[in-house]
Amino acid sequence: MECWDKKLNRENIKEFYEYTVGMVYTAVFDMLKEPTKTEQVIIKSYLDLYQQRSTIAPGDAEFVFSDILQKNSKSMLEKYPTPSNVVFTSRNLDEFTSGFMLQKILNRIDSAGYKFVEVISSNDGKKLQATSQVKKLNELFPVTPLLVFELIIVALIIWGVSNVAITVPYRNDSDISDKAGFDDVGIQENIVSLLPYYPLNVNFPEKEGVDIEEVEKKVAETSVETTGESEALGPIIPSPEPSATQG
Repeated sequence: MECWDKKLNRENIKEFYEYTVGMVYTAVFDMLKEPTKTEQVIIKSYLDLYQQRSTIAPGDAEFVFSDILQKNSKSMLEKYPTPSNVVFTSRNLDEFTSGFMLQKILNRIDSAGYKFVEVISSNDGKKLQATSQVKKLNELFPVTPLLVFELIIVALIIWGVSNVAITVPYRNDSDISDKAGFDDVGIQENIVSLLPYYPLNVNFPEKEGVDIEEVEKKVAETSVETTGESEALGPIIPSPEPSATQG
């Protein structure tokens, strides 16, 4: 029988499958004795081979695939040993099973998730360029695109959970949702409204040659002329006189 001497790619993976699947199914089924496990191992083996296609030289695809198939079959046997007290009948590959496995392989290869993992895996061995100290640290904790992507996903999950934990429990609380409670009031409005109730003691500076009574009189007259009412400026509090109880 002629060997497969082509470079494996997306265009000829179907041809390689049809070229090898008959022999593969018989060998794997004789080892595992169970149809479902046989199909799982075969599908996984073809996908593993396709993932390594860039490193496989033309003519070596069959040999590499044989090693992959043997490794996956032994792994399946270790996880799910075949009972020794059960008799299994032999089985040949039918057209429906062959078409089903091929469709599963092609769907997986053409899926967006598989292509994304392939792109990340191709850059998995590349490390960031940095100083010697950073390189040593990078050898212990290799930074790959997959690791960066996982960190971004984790950060988004943490942000979403935190946002929900803060907003959901208090969304129906009237005290929290009342916007008026958070409105800003101008400082000038607050001061003007409080002036009539604030106990102001107006003290004028005492200077030589200045008559305090005359100044107070002029201030009162000016207020009356401007507003027409002396009450417009609020109550006029006279300067306290010295007393025996007041220092």
